[in-house]
Amino acid sequence: MQSKLMVAAVCAFLLTSCGGGSSSVQPPTDFPEDIPYTGTVSLPQVHESHIQHAPIYSQGRRVFVGAQQEVPDRLGSIGSHNGADISLGSADDGSEQLTAYLQQAVGEERWATAPVVSFGGDVTPDNRDRALRAIQMVNTALPEHLRIRVGSEGSVSLNFLTERGEDVCSCWGVTYSDFTAIGTFPWANISGGRIDIYQDYSDQGDRNATILLAHELMHVLGVNGGDNGSHTRGDIDSIMGGGSEAYRPGPASVLHPVDREALRFMYSAEDLGLWSTSSEHLVGETRYTKFGVVSRNGYFEPWAQGVEPSSQFQGSATWSGAFVGWTSSRNAVVGTANIRVDMGTLSGTAAFTQLDIQGSDRTLEDLEYLLRMEGNTFHEAGGDAGRLTGALVGRNHEGVLGTLERDDLTGSFGADRSY
Repeated sequence: MQSKLMVAAVCAFLLTSCGGGSSSVQPPTDFPEDIPYTGTVSLPQVHESHIQHAPIYSQGRRVFVGAQQEVPDRLGSIGSHNGADISLGSADDGSEQLTAYLQQAVGEERWATAPVVSFGGDVTPDNRDRALRAIQMVNTALPEHLRIRVGSEGSVSLNFLTERGEDVCSCWGVTYSDFTAIGTFPWANISGGRIDIYQDYSDQGDRNATILLAHELMHVLGVNGGDNGSHTRGDIDSIMGGGSEAYRPGPASVLHPVDREALRFMYSAEDLGLWSTSSEHLVGETRYTKFGVVSRNGYFEPWAQGVEPSSQFQGSATWSGAFVGWTSSRNAVVGTANIRVDMGTLSGTAAFTQLDIQGSDRTLEDLEYLLRMEGNTFHEAGGDAGRLTGALVGRNHEGVLGTLERDDLTGSFGADRSY
């Protein structure tokens, strides 16, 4: 049976009705400084070929790679490695709001294959960049085989419209989803969707516009049911809230922890009673970088952060530091990271060696990658398998950091410049 389900963000981004009667929804007065995610001196715009890589973004003059994480205060030191302090520990930091979130906003519809998004309407460079960045942010919480892709003929059409039809709500965005009932859990496969975005959606600034796009993508992924009309109530820290609550202060990576955890649960588990609230954190820190990987409920979230450079790097240099990660069987790994960059050829190399499995005498094979530079950022351009994403950090490029995602290993790295 084929049916059509309309999921509209009517009260989340309303201009008139449901918005308290005002002509626009204003963000809270204590909202973080609205620094563009891209277009700064060091961060280029996003390419379609990189939407399944970890996002690179800036806020508050800091550069982040991967989903922004809160690092527990009490992790145990396991020593130092090549100038980096390494710590490891567990924390009961799963969201206490997950159960309420699922009840309020999540139905039983799921995608069985990865959605493919196509763009239509007034696709300006800014609109495209925000959309690609929102897709990157959402992809950090999806399993590898279900990460959103972009194509000319997609199962989800994302349209930037300049005018509203007479039968359309006074909102900034609305989502429609197609699903097919299949009779087992989940009881319906989402087979397609349409997201309509109206041009004044960017009036509230770059960050809020990106939140709206991520909000609509979450709807099309299945946050489209529950007992509160597909939105979370005000006591949950989420971009899926109604009214201006969706714009509340949160991580620079847009999705709140409960948003990411809800997507992970939706696409990897059925029994909330078996879902653990505990996690393990493996963290490294050098003078100019901080990086780590979180292990929770069988999935891994790599991250790294440092100070945004004041200029674009010129010349060539090397950086030396450490790599930390988890194998697919949840063994902690610590190794050496050496990065070299040559801006004259817009290329570089990354080598991860001495990858020791902690608590054993085993060592993984060395990994080597060719790098392609763009601005102060880079991605893999050859070498071993895996998605490598990184950036130069420090006001004068004193550090380099990034993430690595492979089928058998998920890690992050940080290194300081060698003089």
